[in-house]
Formats: sequence, structure tokens, C-alpha cells
Amino acid sequence: MKRIGTAFVLAILWLVFQGTVVGQEAPKESKTTNADNRYGEGGTRTTYSDERFRVTREVWRDKNGQVREAHSYDYPRRGDQTWSFSKDGKLVEMMALKESKETGKWYLLRGNLSRPVYLTKEEVLKFVEKIEKQFAAEGTIPTQVLETDNKAEQPTLPPNEAFSCRRVDLATAKDSIEKKIKHIEERRKLMSDAFFYEGAVQTLQTAFKAKGVTFSMSSADPWGKSGIGSAWSESGEGFYKNHIEALNQLLAAVTKRGFSTEGEMARLDQAMTRWEKSDGNIESRFRALVDAYTVEAKAYDEQNDYMAKYFQQLNQLQTQNPYPADAINTLNSTMYSKKKSSEDRIKKMEDVDQREIRDRITALASEQIFKSLTETSDCPPGTKEQPK
Repeated sequence: MKRIGTAFVLAILWLVFQGTVVGQEAPKESKTTNADNRYGEGGTRTTYSDERFRVTREVWRDKNGQVREAHSYDYPRRGDQTWSFSKDGKLVEMMALKESKETGKWYLLRGNLSRPVYLTKEEVLKFVEKIEKQFAAEGTIPTQVLETDNKAEQPTLPPNEAFSCRRVDLATAKDSIEKKIKHIEERRKLMSDAFFYEGAVQTLQTAFKAKGVTFSMSSADPWGKSGIGSAWSESGEGFYKNHIEALNQLLAAVTKRGFSTEGEMARLDQAMTRWEKSDGNIESRFRALVDAYTVEAKAYDEQNDYMAKYFQQLNQLQTQNPYPADAINTLNSTMYSKKKSSEDRIKKMEDVDQREIRDRITALASEQIFKSLTETSDCPPGTKEQPK
């Protein structure tokens, strides 16, 4: 049987972003468009959801309204995902994440690969995240093969220093590790002050005031403590505590040994660079959660303003003689429709938008960047550490 090429498969998947297949009835979708600067100031992100408020696809546009990126969920089957990247109205890259029933593994189809690349789902999503950042910043797509790219993410030593066993004295090694521990502890405190309990309430209140929230200002207290605060205590804080613990274990091992090695210190520095990046990603997701709650607060404000105008109009009609039954019925019908639409929109914010951000925080916080530092050896078997 003739094998269908990757390019052909991706060409078919591209139709997902252009519309439904001819003859199919388009699924009922609702959409929400918000400002999003991923592709520059003035850009937007449109989120589409089905009747059960599940996100089906996302589309990012630049300030000119040009589609730059599209992301489809659960197509053609549950769990699959598809991305497209465009520039100047032309498709630059198309990718599909799918699960192989035969192997139970995930694989990525890309337009510039002749065969699927089998990896974990987490590795694929991490790679897509890198593509998004490079494409948004430079308008280009990485050409490096996925496996090589992933290996580059791991702490590696320069070729001439690989398996470096030259000693680093204990005082120097301890000073380096302790400074990193102190830095992470400081970051943990700053994050806790901003996103836990009373700190989260104050952060929300500041955001609400900046966006002109009035009626819903009182929601900053429960949303800050139970919403943002719980995301911190259940997920976010663990990222900092676990990495502090890992560094303390490394410090204890180095102290017991009486020295470190150049290879060990190099791997630690490179791991710390990765930690800084993850720390920044986690903070940006908490900021996104604050923004999401602020949008919800504004929605409640708008709903309250509308209902106030509704009751004002209703009272005016009820004082008229003869009684304007038709006008009141029309007013009530419009009110019920607008209220239902507003409630549906708010429900999506809570059940989809905010949950997605919390899930992303949980995924980022589960990283164990320093774990390998206490699990691998710098020296090949049979090699002894050498003094500098």
C-alpha cells in the first residue's frame, strides 16, 4: 500500500483552519476576542468554544487583523492538536500532535519532516512553545530537528570540559550553591507576597482599580484567597520549595565530599539558567490569572450596569397609563437574552479560561530542573577527581 506523505496529511489538516469540509454542518461555536500582544501591540486572541464551553480552537491576529497562529484542539479525534503559523497571509508551518494507537506514544507531524517524530506529549508541547516564541519575536520557524532541539535543552558541558573532574574547593562551591538557594528563596517570597492570600487580594484590587472595576471590587477578597491563592499554595509554591530542597541536598553532598568539580558547577549554572526561565513563565501565568479574574470582574460590572438600566426602564414603563404590556414584554425578553449571554460568557471564563491557566501553572510547577544534579556523575567510571 502506498504511504500517504506528511505534506499531504498536513494539507488536509490545514482545511480545519479554513472552514468545515463541504457538505458538513458547521458545529455551533461561541467566540470571545480579547487583546493579546503575542504578535505585537494591538493584536488579538480569539477563543472558540463548543456548547459545553470546551475550547476548540484559538486564533491569534496581529494589529492588521492578519492571522499569525491558529491552534485546534481535539481534531480529528480527542487529544489530538494542530497548529499553524502564517505570515503576510501565507502559511509558514503546519504541525499536528497525534497519538499512535499501535505504540501508545505521541508523535509530531511537521511539514519539513518526511517521517513522524515520536516523543512524549510534554516534549512536543515544550517544542511548540519554543516555536511560538521565536515566530512571534522573529517571524521565523526553527529548522532544527526536534530530537536535536530537545537535547539542547538539557544541561551539557562544552566538549573540552565534558566529564571535567578538576576539583573546585569547598568554600567556592558552597558560596555558589548558597547564593542560588538565597535567590530562589527571595523569588519565592516575592511570588508569595503577590499571589497568596492577602497579597493576592491586594494584587487583584490593584488590577481591578486599573481597569475601572467598581461593583465587583468586593470579589477581590474571595477570588484572591481561594482562586489565585489556592493556585499558589497547591502548585506554584511547590516549584520553589522543591528546587530549594534539591539545592540543599546538593549542598549537603558537596559538603560531605569536601569539594565539588568544574563539571558539577557548570551543570549547576546551566540548570539555574533553565530555572530562571521557568520562574519567569510561572510568574507570567499568575499574571495571566490576575488578568482573567479582572476580565470576569468587568463582565459582572457590565451586567450590573445593564440590570440597573433595565429596572429604570421597567419602572418608567410601569407608571404609564394605559399599561404598555407589549413594551414591557419586549424589554423583559431582551433582558433575559442579554443576561443569559452574559452568564454563559462568565461561565466560560471560570470553567475554561481560568482553568487552562491553572493547569498550565501546575504543569510548569511540576518541573524538577535540579534533580539530575544529584543523580549523575561528572566522571567516567574508574576516573578519580583531579586537583586543579
